[in-house]
Amino acid sequence: MKTLYVKIVLIFIGITFISAIAGLLTTDFYYKKALIKDNELRTIEVAHSIQNLFQDELRNQDLSFMDQTAQLGYQIYWVTPEGIGSSYGSPFKRDELAPLQLETVLSGQLYSGMSNQEVSFNLFGFFNNSLANTIGLSIETNEGTAAFFIRPDLMQQSGELRLIISMLLVSSFIFSLICITIMSRFIVRPIKQLTNATKQLAKGYYSNYNLQLSRSDEIGELARNFNYMTNELKRSDEMKQQFVSDVSHEFQTPLTSIHGLALTSSLSSITKEELITHMGIIAMESERLSSMSKQLLKLASLEQEQQLSKSNFRIDEQIRQVLIMLEWQWSDKNLQLEVDLAEVSICGNEQLLYEVWQNLINNAIKFCSEQDSLTITLKAPSEQNPNIVITITDSGEGIPPEQLSVIFERFSKVSESRSQNEHSGSGLGLSIAHKIVSLHSGTIEVESTWKVGTTFTVTLPSFKNNKLY
Repeated sequence: MKTLYVKIVLIFIGITFISAIAGLLTTDFYYKKALIKDNELRTIEVAHSIQNLFQDELRNQDLSFMDQTAQLGYQIYWVTPEGIGSSYGSPFKRDELAPLQLETVLSGQLYSGMSNQEVSFNLFGFFNNSLANTIGLSIETNEGTAAFFIRPDLMQQSGELRLIISMLLVSSFIFSLICITIMSRFIVRPIKQLTNATKQLAKGYYSNYNLQLSRSDEIGELARNFNYMTNELKRSDEMKQQFVSDVSHEFQTPLTSIHGLALTSSLSSITKEELITHMGIIAMESERLSSMSKQLLKLASLEQEQQLSKSNFRIDEQIRQVLIMLEWQWSDKNLQLEVDLAEVSICGNEQLLYEVWQNLINNAIKFCSEQDSLTITLKAPSEQNPNIVITITDSGEGIPPEQLSVIFERFSKVSESRSQNEHSGSGLGLSIAHKIVSLHSGTIEVESTWKVGTTFTVTLPSFKNNKLY
């Protein structure tokens, strides 16, 4: 995966390279159209001035005049009638004189090599310090026809050089700005999409944005995480709405009963026995509302729980305490109780785990019939299984297969018979148990056959003193 850092570096290198090439091509075009002819004409004009001055006034003088002219910012190459060449000013890097070049000049024609160079870039010809890149003319001397070749000395005449460099830098800078503008849109566009999506998300519009970015860098990862966050927020919002709806429904039923019974009890025609019955139902429904409120508060506190306060305790002794506390229930139904508890210590929240066993065992007893069986086992960690495993099995009415998948959801009630009987609960107990086990990094699973029985299996990591046991 190419990171955004690598992409930015590669983009910067690419922009630099493209801008340099584009600037070079632009400068070459500018030099070819605007400078090369002007430079050539000026040099030809200087060459003719030298030719005329030398032939008219300096025919008999020495060549010190050439040296003085070169000091004005030119490179000059002089060829005597005998064919001997000499340089004035800065020497040429390549002073090979082509025979055809010399013949052209000696025949009285003008040699113009500045605009006729065979180079890939005309701009490179400007820096070509050779005799081929000159203006050549012949001069009549007392000894015969001589030739001279002249070009501007770039080391002394910096005006054109500054212009060319300025043109190169300016054009490269302009192309860099264009490329940066284009590439910045490429980088900023997904960030703008994220910004707009965030604004929509803040307004609660979870379904309006699903960022389709196939990038493999950090921005692509951010977009994928944003989509995941959006889906989770949408799911959370739906759960919240469903939760509010369920709470309203669960509270509405007992409140309606209480309201109706209270109105009926206020009638003068009601008998004392009916009034006592109504008061009993009102008390029972009020207790149910109180229990439901406590469970909702418990579930809310568990949702916010970040770090549990833990201590070491014997989990087998804790389960025995629950069985003793619920003895009146299972003995009242004459249940066949089988208990196989290994001695196991665990590091966890003692109060919360007590609530798990109380909830699971209470449910098992509640939905067993007379003389059904209830089996509770606790297995210590072993080499084959390093976890603590607790199973609670009853031979009660079981759970319908279609309801197993929602058994741990809030306000989930297994069947109409269960929800309508006298032991009807709030539908929050298993949700609370599931959350507590999850906070202990464990799992809780259920297996059930309708009208045969149910098994809850709780698996907890064997931690002691916050270390593997």
